[in-house]
Amino acid sequence: MEEQEHRQWNQRENVIKQMQNDRLNLLQSALVDREKRIEENHAERTEQIRHKKQEDKERALAKIQRKRIKVLRKMYKARKNVDMSKSQHRDIIEEYAHYGSTVYAPITRDGLSLDKKANKYEVQPEALSSYAGLKDLEQVLLKKPRQSDFVTEFNIDKIRRDFRKEQTRKDIDHMKALERAQKKIEESSE
Repeated sequence: MEEQEHRQWNQRENVIKQMQNDRLNLLQSALVDREKRIEENHAERTEQIRHKKQEDKERALAKIQRKRIKVLRKMYKARKNVDMSKSQHRDIIEEYAHYGSTVYAPITRDGLSLDKKANKYEVQPEALSSYAGLKDLEQVLLKKPRQSDFVTEFNIDKIRRDFRKEQTRKDIDHMKALERAQKKIEESSE
């Protein structure tokens, strides 16, 4: 009997051990599944956060780029206005030295043209209005000497030499201007 009891106890112990092992395996597999789900959730959440941060970064970069472009355009416009104001500065001496300037030949679209109101500024001396006045004027002019004291001696060689010097100076100035323009073009292309 004792042996039978002992076998029954061994059988029960084996059944209990078997059940415990099954439960332990089931528990371990449940824990492994749970850890996998938690890792997947963490990985998914990490990916979402990374994706969101990436989008925020791209938005911030786009905003910075737009702001940069806006500032560059403002700077370009300001620089252009500064250049314009420098170039629009009136050089009175240059205007009077150049006979094609608006001082001598004003442009009608800019406003007042003296030719339109030329009659207003026309002067008619009384001596020219009658025949007797013309005779008096002729007698006065005949009394004055018609010879002038101005001596006109021209040295053609000197004039030609000065002209060549002026031409070479102009050519040098043109070449310098072309070099400056080429440098600006190269700088802007970079």
